[in-house]
Amino acid sequence: MEYLFWGHTIFWVLIFGYIYSLGVKNKRLLRELKALKESLSGSDDR
Repeated sequence: MEYLFWGHTIFWVLIFGYIYSLGVKNKRLLRELKALKESLSGSDDR
């Protein structure tokens, strides 16, 4: 039964790691989107 414990443990660690990596990517994309919006709004002033 120990293999069952380790199987579930590894599964949940991988799930939480994946969710964390999605959060990191989401933050980076939001920063890039904000910078893009700022650069586009700055070009309208010409």
